[in-house]
Amino acid sequence: MLGDATRKNIEQIALELDEKVRSLQHFIGQSPWRAEPVIEIHHRLVAETLAEADGVALIDESGMVKQDDASVGVAAQYCGSVGKVAKCQVGVYLGYASRKGYSLIEGQLFMPETWSDEEHAVKRAACGVPADLKSQTKPEIGLELLRRTIQPGSLPLQWMAADELYGDSPVFRDGVAELNK
Repeated sequence: MLGDATRKNIEQIALELDEKVRSLQHFIGQSPWRAEPVIEIHHRLVAETLAEADGVALIDESGMVKQDDASVGVAAQYCGSVGKVAKCQVGVYLGYASRKGYSLIEGQLFMPETWSDEEHAVKRAACGVPADLKSQTKPEIGLELLRRTIQPGSLPLQWMAADELYGDSPVFRDGVAELNK
């Protein structure tokens, strides 16, 4: 991603590195690998380089406009990047900031409730959505990301920042208060 290619997609990255395009596409898109070990390494590196006692957790969502219906979680929903309801995917993200710098820590795709209905069963199966995936609100996802990050105690936090969607959620506020005990 740090290379000189003007377009940062797998094909361009493979060509820049003189690698086989299809092999790299398969590795990224279809090969079975777990994200958790990579995320754990990232958490450790952020803790080693950015951690401060008065660190700040940042939680917010971001929408990615999609023209097709084949991608996981695409639905007509509010998309902040265009400032209106649009066909998009929405991810909830957790960042960390301190005087030493900042980093994206983790994220999770928001699945609109419509994706849990019977009409979407074929799409869920085609996209590889786990059968046991439970529907969560964005504040619930944000709280889960926060719990996964601070439970191991690797990132010290003094502050937590989020917009009104999260601040207006009693589940989110109560969950954050529980973590502070």
